[in-house]
Amino acid sequence: MIEIITPIFYKVLYMSVLGTILGILAMVITKIFNTKITAKWKCFILIIPLLLLVIPINRIEINTKSNIPISQTIDKFEESINNNYDFLNTNNKEEITENQSNVAIEKVTQSNNLNKLIPIVWFIGLCVYAISFIIKNMMLMFKVKRLKKVDYCRVNDILNSCTNKLKVKKKIKLCLLDENTSPCIYGLIHPKILLPKDFLLKEDDIVKNVFLHEVSHYKRKDMITNFILITMMAIHWFNPFTYIFFRRIRQEIECATDEVVLRDMSKNEKKQYGFTLVSLLQTCENKKEIVKTLCVVDSNKNMEQRIKMIKRTGTNIYLKRIVGIVSLIVIIICSLPFIIKTSAYENNVISSSNSIEGKWVPYMAKKNEEEIPLSYIYGSGVTEYGGSLNVNEDGTYTEFIGVYSPDIIDSKMGEYEKIDDNVITLISNSGDTKEFVMLENVNTEGKTAVLKSERNNEYIYFKK
Repeated sequence: MIEIITPIFYKVLYMSVLGTILGILAMVITKIFNTKITAKWKCFILIIPLLLLVIPINRIEINTKSNIPISQTIDKFEESINNNYDFLNTNNKEEITENQSNVAIEKVTQSNNLNKLIPIVWFIGLCVYAISFIIKNMMLMFKVKRLKKVDYCRVNDILNSCTNKLKVKKKIKLCLLDENTSPCIYGLIHPKILLPKDFLLKEDDIVKNVFLHEVSHYKRKDMITNFILITMMAIHWFNPFTYIFFRRIRQEIECATDEVVLRDMSKNEKKQYGFTLVSLLQTCENKKEIVKTLCVVDSNKNMEQRIKMIKRTGTNIYLKRIVGIVSLIVIIICSLPFIIKTSAYENNVISSSNSIEGKWVPYMAKKNEEEIPLSYIYGSGVTEYGGSLNVNEDGTYTEFIGVYSPDIIDSKMGEYEKIDDNVITLISNSGDTKEFVMLENVNTEGKTAVLKSERNNEYIYFKK
C-alpha cells in the first residue's frame, strides 16, 4: 500500500507547490486590475493555476540557446522532491552487509520511517476530508428527497420564464427548506433550487432575480467547477493557500454569475437586482450544511463587492475585455516554466576533439520515458553523498552505483571502448554487464551523456 501512496503524495506535493506559486501570481494580477477586468475573465485567469493543481503534468524538455533562471529553479525543486521519493527505501536494508556500520543502518532506517510516515499522514487526512464530505452530502441528499416540492403556479411560471430567457432546456425543480437559509442550487445531474421557508412570500421581482442567478449557475456548469474545487480541497488539504485560493474562485464564480444575469437588464432592473441581494443578506443565513453549494448569499465582504460591481456593469466593456485578455496571456506565459524545462546548448554534434575523460555527475534519471528519482538508481544517500561515473584516460572507468553514506558506497569498475565520437561502451570487469554511453550535446554547463542500462531500460543523465 505504501508503495502506491508514496509516489502519489510526492506528485501531489509537487503540483501543490507549483499551483500555489502561480495561484499567488494570478490573485495579485486580479487584485491589481480588480475594477478593470470582468469576473468572467478573472475566472479564466484563476483557472490556469487550478489546472496545475488538478492535472499531473510531466514537464516537456526543450533545447534553448541559454538557460532560463526560473526554469532552473523549478528543476532544482523538482529534483529535490523526486529524490525524497525513493522506491528503493524498502530494499536498502537488504543491501547493507554485515560489515557495514550500525550508524549507517540507523540513518537508513530513520529515512525509511520518515519517507513512509509523511505520505501516510497525507492519505489519512485525504480520507478524513473525503469521508466527511460524503457523509454531509448524503445527509443533505436524503434531506432534499424528503423536502416538499413547490407547486405554486406563480413561482413555477417565474422559473419557466427565467429558463426560457437563459435558453436552458433542463427541467429544474424547486424545493422548500424548513430553515431560513440562502437560496441555492444543488445537484449535478438533477438540479434543484433549494428555497428558504418564507421565500414564496417575497415579491415577484426578488423571486425572478434569484431564479435568474441560480439558473445561470446551471448554464455556466458552475456545479461541476464547485465539485472539482471540493475534490481538490480534499487532495491538497495540507496546503493552507488552497483554502484561500478556492474561496476566491467561488467568489469570482458568484460575481461572474451576476454578470450573466445583469447582461441584458435595464438600469432599473439592475438596481432591483442589487436590492434583491441586500434583502437576502438581511433575511437569510448561510448555513454550514449547504456552505459547499452555490448560494445567492455570500460573505458580507463579497456581497459588498458584488453590489459595487453592479454599478460598474456595462461600463468600459471593450477596455475590460482587452485587459482581461492581456492578463490571461501574461498568466499563461508565466505558467510555461511550470510545464516546460529548458536545456541550454551550443551545438548538437560532438567532435572528435571533445574529451570524455573526467568525472561525470548524475542529475536526472528516466525509465520508460518517465522521469524517476536518482535515488531509484543510486540509493537514498545520492543527494547527500553524491554518485558519479569516472572515465579515466587509461581506458578504465569507475561507476558508483550505490551510495548510502560516506562509508557505504558500492562501485562497479571495468574498461570502456570508444565506438565512435558519440558512443562508448562500458564493460565491467566481471563481464556480466555492458552499458552504452551516448554523448548527446554540449551545453553551457559541460558535456551531457545518457547512460542506458539494458537490463531495466533506465537512462541516467550525467554532466561534468
